[in-house]
Amino acid sequence: MAEMDLKRILLQLLPSATMLKQGQLLHIGNHLKMIQCRLWAINAVFMDAQLRALKESDLELLVNDITTIIVDIDDLLGRILQWKPKAATAASNHSLLPFSSSPNVPDAFRQALLLELKEMAKKLNYLVNRALSFDLRKEMMESMDPRQEEFATLLENEVVRRDKDKDNITKMFQGQQNLKEDVPVIHAVRGKVGTGKTTLARMVFHDPWVRQHFQHFIWVDSPNSFSFDPVNIAREFTEWITKEPCADRHLQQMWLRINGKLDGKRYLLVIDDIDIKKEDNDKWEQFKQVFLRVGLSGSRVIVLATNDVEIGSIKEYHDLDGLAEVEWSNLFSKLSLIPDDDDTGKFQSAMTWFKKDPRPIRAKLLGLLLRYGEPIDQVFEDLLLHCLHPRDELLRLYHLLFQPRVLEDWTHDFEDLLQMLTAEGIVQHARDRAAITKDLRKLVSLHKVGTDEKLQSYITMKAGEALIPQQCRHLALLVDQSTTKISLIKDKTLSRLRTLILILDGKRETNQKCRIAEISKEMFSSLGDLRVLDLHATMITQLDPTVGEMKNLRYLNLSQSEIEELPESLGNLQNLQTLKLVHCERLHRLPEEMHNLQNLQVLKLSYCKNLKRLPNAITALVNLLELDLEECHGLVELPHLGNMKKLKYLNMLRCVSLTRMPSGIRQLVNIQRLSVRDAPGSCSIPELQELVNLEELNLENLQLVSIPRDVGSKKLKDKRYLRHLLLRWNMDSEADSGKALEQLDGFQPSTALRKLEVISYQGKEFPTWMKEGQPYHYTLVEIKLVNLKKCKSLPPLGQLPRLKIVEISGMDEIISVGDEFYGPKGTFASLEKLTFSNMPILKTWGSVERKKELFPCLAELTLIQCPQFSELKVRLEKVKRLNAWMNNEKMLTSEFGWDNLKGIEHLEIVGCEKFNQCKELPEWIHSKVCNPLIPRSTTQEHIFSSRFSTTKR
Repeated sequence: MAEMDLKRILLQLLPSATMLKQGQLLHIGNHLKMIQCRLWAINAVFMDAQLRALKESDLELLVNDITTIIVDIDDLLGRILQWKPKAATAASNHSLLPFSSSPNVPDAFRQALLLELKEMAKKLNYLVNRALSFDLRKEMMESMDPRQEEFATLLENEVVRRDKDKDNITKMFQGQQNLKEDVPVIHAVRGKVGTGKTTLARMVFHDPWVRQHFQHFIWVDSPNSFSFDPVNIAREFTEWITKEPCADRHLQQMWLRINGKLDGKRYLLVIDDIDIKKEDNDKWEQFKQVFLRVGLSGSRVIVLATNDVEIGSIKEYHDLDGLAEVEWSNLFSKLSLIPDDDDTGKFQSAMTWFKKDPRPIRAKLLGLLLRYGEPIDQVFEDLLLHCLHPRDELLRLYHLLFQPRVLEDWTHDFEDLLQMLTAEGIVQHARDRAAITKDLRKLVSLHKVGTDEKLQSYITMKAGEALIPQQCRHLALLVDQSTTKISLIKDKTLSRLRTLILILDGKRETNQKCRIAEISKEMFSSLGDLRVLDLHATMITQLDPTVGEMKNLRYLNLSQSEIEELPESLGNLQNLQTLKLVHCERLHRLPEEMHNLQNLQVLKLSYCKNLKRLPNAITALVNLLELDLEECHGLVELPHLGNMKKLKYLNMLRCVSLTRMPSGIRQLVNIQRLSVRDAPGSCSIPELQELVNLEELNLENLQLVSIPRDVGSKKLKDKRYLRHLLLRWNMDSEADSGKALEQLDGFQPSTALRKLEVISYQGKEFPTWMKEGQPYHYTLVEIKLVNLKKCKSLPPLGQLPRLKIVEISGMDEIISVGDEFYGPKGTFASLEKLTFSNMPILKTWGSVERKKELFPCLAELTLIQCPQFSELKVRLEKVKRLNAWMNNEKMLTSEFGWDNLKGIEHLEIVGCEKFNQCKELPEWIHSKVCNPLIPRSTTQEHIFSSRFSTTKR
């Protein structure tokens, strides 16, 4: 992990426009350059130091000291980035720097910062001199910023074989220089991790012809290598060109910033380590058409990607393979100092690795290992995995979190994983959380990590076992029901832990907690390097004040614990980014010192039912991005939220005791996800018109919204980034159906909408915008209509061309599914999943005549509690899976329409006890049953309620 932090500091943090600007404002630019210079010197020898540390204890101490100072520097730079100059009036009480161009920098703050930077420089000097005394091998290409012009000389001396590949790409550039394009020509360099794609791109970057032909050179390291984020790439591009920090979050805004600066000038953009999946092609095309339409014709983009990536609209691919045998052996011999005529057999043994994989990274690591002794296969694999890809780190952290849990109904909390990855520095806080969480799910499903995990820094062990292994940095500690106290032996390994997670050992029920009630104060004071601490689902009632000594802690999870209050020393955790207190039902107060948590980004307090109030000082958390207060029933009021300018997610659903909504919501200009519940006598809905960046909106208690003034002022149609809209009425209210229709009509969304949920709507019909061919029809992907008890008909969803998921539940008045459901010319062209649930009088599902096939993509159909459903007349031969959860004897007849479902491969029947005895059904049906004759039991009720929770909203 230290290598990743060091690379991120050198290639992303220190050279960033934001850091350069902060250095200028604080007058510490020279000190930052001094730190940067010494870090490059350490980076050059760090790999060799780690290899030799496997056998040399003195070098192990050096590596540990380097790891520690990297953490300290990372934290220091984080504080510099977070610093904001105060307004002149607020700064008037400070002693100011007389020479400062920014007169709002307090002298005391700057002097403290200078002392810390000078101390860091001294420590780095000492470490560099120690490294020199060991005669460590210097990796020349790791000794300087690869974007400097001098780096071209290093490439000529160090790189093996890639000249031909470089020449092929530059010749393509030269052959295309007379093309007239609206957007740059894009080239993709593909290859396995460790093949040398980045090195090849650097060679092109520094090629003499390229340096003369292009006027701008931009290199973007994709920070989330498992997720394609066009906004991040565009932001880095913009900072390269403007040399100014960029806080914009929309492609069009950034394009406007750089368009004038690039006018008439050619640029070369390299996007390193990109991962674009098929479903990302739309984002890629938008990025290309909106953002890359700048610069003179002749600009070029090089995309570095893995072998299996197929990016839409890219025609120029350069596939990079491994080295030839002679080149691989030359690289190995150069690093290992073992000639090819070696008579000990070491050379021939190494060549067996070439046959397995000819990548240069294998020759490099194996050569360095053999330089100092016999290779150890497991160590070699550990180092190989550790050096190659942040994706491997992600998978191992995932394994540490979830592999030990033996819980049948366990749902992986990918959001939790994302927050831990942020704390570990593997990713930055996700700007598009939903997208990155989706990517995490896919990545984990595609790359299974077994229990025989090889990377030894990630350890799962039982509490009370032997000492923690020396190489351990990330520890999952399994505790049984008899353990009530955790106390780890204080040693140097404990002080170097980065992650500590407590997990109840063995099979347990969903809400069961381990009996750990106490953490020794000695343990807190020993975990000085810890970044992630997960103590959720314990019996802990209080934390020792020594928790405030964990200065590097960035993630603290006490959810589902018995905690009653937190110590004031919690305010000392100035690097804390995530604090989770979900379902801490005995928690009744938060510390007043919380305002000191200036780096806090995520605060989760949902289901803290005894929490009466939030401290007013919480409004000082100016960097807070997420605040979750769902079902905090005891909250009576909230402080003014207007100061939390960076807040992106605010959830206040089902806070039933709130007498009024908090003031200042209209000032949260960066809010993207908002969930609010109107209280009697107050209405926060009109404030929404100021929130131009909303992407997800969840509105509850809509029966309180007055008509027409409040609805008319919301202007949801103008919110061009709104992707997800949930509208919920109180099902127990006696709302007038006409008023409900008027309300829903006023919530017509923008044309950007992707997902629509309407819950407990009391109207008898749908507004015009849901029935006719409005523009939103062309973007909607998912729709859920739940507990619409009075509606007499279904909306015409068949005409929505991109609709993939439909759930219709609790519509008591629907007797048949017919023409109105399909709409004019509608065929449900893209629908993949369809659910009908709790439809008490639904009897028939009819078909319509169309030139094109109905439901051509429908793969999964679910029917739940439709007791009178007796006729299926539409042909659904593409359906592969049918879930029927109901005791419906109508299904046991041949007239039901089973012949329209002949494509079924999986059939799940739940609650229909006579299904197996029925002899009227076609024989093929019984062979498809994957869960036969399961009666409705407690387990099935649980599955029902969890899988289709929206039916109970």
